[in-house]
Amino acid sequence: MILFVASQKGGPGKSTIARAVAVSLRKNDWSVCLADMDKTQHSTFNWNIDREEAGIEPAIDVISCSNPKAALKAKAQCDALVIDGTPYATKVTLEICKSSTMVILPTGVTKDDLRPALELAQELMHEGIKRSHIFFVVIKVPNNGEKEALSAIDTIKDWGYNCSPSWIPFKTSYGKAMDSGRSIIETRFPSINEKADVVIQDIFDCASKLNK
Repeated sequence: MILFVASQKGGPGKSTIARAVAVSLRKNDWSVCLADMDKTQHSTFNWNIDREEAGIEPAIDVISCSNPKAALKAKAQCDALVIDGTPYATKVTLEICKSSTMVILPTGVTKDDLRPALELAQELMHEGIKRSHIFFVVIKVPNNGEKEALSAIDTIKDWGYNCSPSWIPFKTSYGKAMDSGRSIIETRFPSINEKADVVIQDIFDCASKLNK
């Protein structure tokens, strides 16, 4: 299984989702490789250094690479390859998409977030990526933002794309967890772990159907 988390702009929660997906898979006894494609910031690679130094389990195998062939080659060594893409869609994005089981597109609830994500999905379809292989996740929903979250989900579905019916709220505890090498399903607060875990499970459910 290859799960590619992509975006058309910086800051939609791409790395947040990639890390949570990788951790959740490891917790379910999959062998996992998490590939960080951001050759400028290496944020996920550095996050894993923090995780290793803190001795957090399960351990995650993270590689840093800007070459799509190098990233995809890692699939031979694991059950699941999770790819944290570059901050902006490029030809590299398309090359990886064509080899992926599913492309995950995180988005916020504002038009500034939603429009680029939908445009990227349309672009991918024009390049031959199947609509069924694109999955949206609504993330960073502000407090009391249920109405906005549901509106974003409805918009995504109106465009004909799969989307988790749940969403991930904006919580400072998520940021603190990742600063310490943890993911958003590993905070100190079970209630917000559960909110994130529901969305990650939706990703798995869709990907599992495509992987059969």
